[in-house]
Amino acid sequence: MLTPPAHRLSDLSVAEVDVIVVGTGAGGLASALFAAAEGARVLLVERTELIGGTTAYTAGTLWIPGTHLAMEGGAPSGDLESAERYLDLAVGDRSDRSLRSAFLHTGPEAIRALARERGMKLRVRPQHPDYMAELPDSAAGWRPIEACTVNGAHVPGLNRVRQQTPEFTVFGGLQLESQDIAAFSRVARAPLNPANWGHVLRAAFIFAKHAVSRPFHARATRMTMGNALIGRLLIALNNRGVPILLGTSVDRIVMEDGRVSGVELVQGSERRTVRARALISATGGFNRSPRRRQSLLPDSPMQHSPIAPGSTGQLHDLIEELGGHYGEVADSPAFWAPVSLVPRPDGSEGVYPHFALDRAKPGFVVVDQDGKRYLNESLSYHRFGLAMQQHQNGRGVPSFLITDAASLKRFGIGAVRPGGWGRRKRLRDGYLVQASSIEDLAPMLGIAPETLRSTIDTFNGYADAGIDPDLGRGTTRYERALGDPEYAGANPTLGPLRKGPFFAIRLYPGDIGAAQGFVTDVNSRILRSDGSAVVGLYAVGNDMQSVMGDRYPGPGITLGPAVVFGYIAARHARKEWSSAQQR
Repeated sequence: MLTPPAHRLSDLSVAEVDVIVVGTGAGGLASALFAAAEGARVLLVERTELIGGTTAYTAGTLWIPGTHLAMEGGAPSGDLESAERYLDLAVGDRSDRSLRSAFLHTGPEAIRALARERGMKLRVRPQHPDYMAELPDSAAGWRPIEACTVNGAHVPGLNRVRQQTPEFTVFGGLQLESQDIAAFSRVARAPLNPANWGHVLRAAFIFAKHAVSRPFHARATRMTMGNALIGRLLIALNNRGVPILLGTSVDRIVMEDGRVSGVELVQGSERRTVRARALISATGGFNRSPRRRQSLLPDSPMQHSPIAPGSTGQLHDLIEELGGHYGEVADSPAFWAPVSLVPRPDGSEGVYPHFALDRAKPGFVVVDQDGKRYLNESLSYHRFGLAMQQHQNGRGVPSFLITDAASLKRFGIGAVRPGGWGRRKRLRDGYLVQASSIEDLAPMLGIAPETLRSTIDTFNGYADAGIDPDLGRGTTRYERALGDPEYAGANPTLGPLRKGPFFAIRLYPGDIGAAQGFVTDVNSRILRSDGSAVVGLYAVGNDMQSVMGDRYPGPGITLGPAVVFGYIAARHARKEWSSAQQR
């Protein structure tokens, strides 16, 4: 019997638990699961009416080197030590090395513990390169972990799980795995090509299962990527009997004798105090707090962020009253990606992050408002977003992603699918701009025609040669992995824009996560400015100052630490109150 994970505050049968976890992204759900596995009585609290946080929108990748999954799959020995050296170079003094060490050396243990839980089927990615591939000890793969696709019919409270962004789904909410995308792309652009018939069969099988199950559920049941991670954690939590309160916020943190002793919860008109020995903050960071954005991200509109709505920073205000404080960052308090804004039928705008599916493919180029290239289109999304903001006098915001007809058909562009599916709709709503020539396209973007023509001609010459002497596109293992492995040219990321019509969309930098958060110790305890810990108070995920500083060295560097420090926090909290009971 699948029981829904939503409980009313008035129906809560206990007035005291051991651990309260606030937030239901990967960090919060994993923290609660690990605490329950330690024998704790756990209560999960979620501010919104949906479970999953920003994790539900993401690929759901966990960057955790040296796991048993990697070793059993054939990863090279010594990868954990190699990863430590890699982070020393990639991050350096931007974060506390002792925190990085705690993350790295506890990570394999946390994944082994997670994999033992009912429903937690995980796999390693042998080919998924680190983003700073130019550095020694970067890896081609084996460090990223992901949850296997799950049938949502087996997930408790499926309808309460935050769904993937609509622009990343097909056929009324059908979610795809990363390996599905290539199959569906081939089918979309050339379904009758005999070479694609294997992909046609795969796509047809996935769609048929979707079509059969869809009438019996309020949402699509195939859960992939971040939704798969959330779904599998919910199965495990249901097995552990952990209740979840939705639409519930923490109004006050109760302290007794210098330590956390409970919280005052509010759900609608109901208010109730629940006692607890530990509180784990996993609310997803500050990014949805207008006040904190004004202070930390004054030039970045909230509507450019794809982060889930629950990350309001409300619990952060309460933690600061107890002495918790944010750490310092060298360059940016947030992580970034280029995004485009997609008009929706209800008048709202979807935020489409351009992680990997278009901008680094052959036949795409990015220019600033003057019509000039200024960045390497195959940079990692965080570096790309930073470069947009740092470009001269704001001329990189917005930027323009430009392609030709052949490349649009092959790869799509943003919310326009491969094969050109959705092109007419996006031309009508203004998301996509089309012109028969580069000279005609330029004024539609506010660019001098001769400048854009010169830029494209120069770029095409580089593409023909397979070398980008200006910006070095496609020079690292990571960058080449973003290209087209079937491209006949010398560089899988470089292809010319030859024949019209030509297309363009606008790109903006969008914050996809918080790098700046509460300073913690190696046990994930929140620290005051004098270095003392607020006893019983922990932070994980984007509520915690990132162990990567403000660098983004690989796929899953927010979710990986979120899960690992959830494990650390749960075990430390159990040890703390067990010791207190013995005294």
